[in-house]
Amino acid sequence: MIIAVVEIQMPPQMRRADIVAVFRDYGPKWHKVPGLIRKYYTLGDHHDTGGVFLWQSRAAAEAAYADPAWHKLIQERYGASPRVTYYDIPVIVDNEAGRLECQDVPQDEPIAAE
Repeated sequence: MIIAVVEIQMPPQMRRADIVAVFRDYGPKWHKVPGLIRKYYTLGDHHDTGGVFLWQSRAAAEAAYADPAWHKLIQERYGASPRVTYYDIPVIVDNEAGRLECQDVPQDEPIAAE
């Protein structure tokens, strides 16, 4: 599993209620996306939005975000391009289930400095 965080800067004239309405309208379309386990829509404090996605694999996430129709939709709807960041998940703390889950992640790649 991996997590992808998508960030989008919203147009200043767009109200939070309008953004939530878009989320509710578009949300069901994610049910059909292969490899997507869960998506959380997010609203930030600085008129930014996006989502936190839990994917079965990075390949599934990259396939979804490579779709030109998705980029076009974001650009047309918000006038901005999405920024996608991928995260491996080495450890999951699940307080609801009372467990700690450790997962295999690539060990041979150095962490890149920016």
